[in-house]
Amino acid sequence: MREIYIIPFLVQGTTVLLSYILYWPNDNLWAGLNDPIMFYIWAVSATIAATGFIYYSEEMINYPHTKDDIYQYMSIPYCMFLLASSCYMPFAVSDMVTMTMFSLFFAGVCTIVLFAGSIVMFGMSPVTFFMGFLCFHCVVIDFIFWGFTWIYHVNVIYG
Repeated sequence: MREIYIIPFLVQGTTVLLSYILYWPNDNLWAGLNDPIMFYIWAVSATIAATGFIYYSEEMINYPHTKDDIYQYMSIPYCMFLLASSCYMPFAVSDMVTMTMFSLFFAGVCTIVLFAGSIVMFGMSPVTFFMGFLCFHCVVIDFIFWGFTWIYHVNVIYG
């Protein structure tokens, strides 16, 4: 039963990383992250969020109650999050605004569901804290901040 997390983590996780390698933009897509302070906030947040996702994945792979319904149900937003995350860079580089924003929105919704599932499964534990941070990063920083500064071509550099 653990395969419902191991295989997506390995296969889809690799696809997310490859999407950044293969589609790294020639143009500046940093938008509001061109501001050095915002870039450092984003970089720290992205690092914590990625760490949180890896931590959550490890917890799900080693979860002792794999027959529980919630364990199985959480595999759906888990896989959908990875799918949406792998689509973001190809869409953004291709200037597919609607699809880029949809992939960010959908990834954010998936993290909300994963965060709620983490609360149910793990309570107020460190993994739940990290999933909350992943949710914050995907919804607030990626979708709202980066997404809308990208749409409106905000490339302001402060200081």
